[in-house]
Amino acid sequence: MSGIAILALASNVDKYIHRFIGLAKEVGECFSSHHLFIHESDSIDGTRSLLRGYASHDWIDVICENGLRKRFPHETWRLAHARQVLLDKLVASNFKPALVLVFD
Repeated sequence: MSGIAILALASNVDKYIHRFIGLAKEVGECFSSHHLFIHESDSIDGTRSLLRGYASHDWIDVICENGLRKRFPHETWRLAHARQVLLDKLVASNFKPALVLVFD
């Protein structure tokens, strides 16, 4: 076990995406290996489009979902669902990090 997995939630944050990815990479490079998992949902700005541009990077996985506000009327339920989706994606990836950093 080594490295770090960074799990992040993103919705309507297009103006912060480039800076966040840069900071995640900077943090990740402090470890032997790193991987960024981002869950995007229901954005009405350019967030999804920008994230799709990053999906080609081998150290970034982007998961997009629609309709979470309708399926989960309470914000805490949406956050819990998104965190679980990210955790499931991490487990399925077979990446075994020593640390997991979560951003809401």
